[in-house]
Amino acid sequence: MKIFARIAKCISSILACWLMSLLIFAADPPHSPEGLNVEETISVALMRLHHGVRWNMYKGANPAAKESLYKILDNQKLKPYHEGVWRTLAHIGDSTTVELIEKQLMNNFSGDLGHYEQKAIFAMFESLGLMARRNVPGATELALRMADLNYWKNAKFKWPSVHGSENEILFHLHEGFALSGRNDLEGKRSELIASIKEPRWHEYAQWRMGRERLAPLRERVETEANQAISKEERASLTNYFNGDLQNPGPKKNIYTDETMPPKKD
Repeated sequence: MKIFARIAKCISSILACWLMSLLIFAADPPHSPEGLNVEETISVALMRLHHGVRWNMYKGANPAAKESLYKILDNQKLKPYHEGVWRTLAHIGDSTTVELIEKQLMNNFSGDLGHYEQKAIFAMFESLGLMARRNVPGATELALRMADLNYWKNAKFKWPSVHGSENEILFHLHEGFALSGRNDLEGKRSELIASIKEPRWHEYAQWRMGRERLAPLRERVETEANQAISKEERASLTNYFNGDLQNPGPKKNIYTDETMPPKKD
């Protein structure tokens, strides 16, 4: 009887693991086996969202491209392209990527933010949310610290004030982290809304941070990310990357009209 009990216990354990794996994959389907190669991944990173690239292409990113993507982030001449790099890293980044987000926020931005810098920071928040969804160590913890307005007192830059609100950067953080589908920032979200006393802007914060608005944003990204990469989408990636893994960049920097160095033999 003891033998049968042990066998039954083993079978129960196996079934439990199997069911857990099904739940995990149902929550966040794995990358398609037709994922991108390194060169295609870098090309996707060099395209901006709504300029021919969709979330399914970011999700198809190849982890082997991470070091090249980090090099693009180190190149300030390619600042307009950093937005796409962060969205690509959202799906292949790890704890090192989380640390890099904080390091860059505290050291790489200063003074009044330009358009592309704002875009890059918002993409960082989206990346943080999607890494938290994948349970990347440190992602949720960093978002929780960022959700306190005092955190930003150490920043060297000032987020442009909208409606005279110093909370604008927190609005963007919550919008980006909403992609995680997690409730870890729920308390901070409620505190932020309650802290805005002026009736008109309190109503605005309720709308901006409302679940009715944030949930569809997450659902749209999830739906698009889980679609297969089409042949047409893959074919569109051939005209972007300069081919140099050591000095990665676009074939032509469309933001400076500068032709980038060709691939070295």
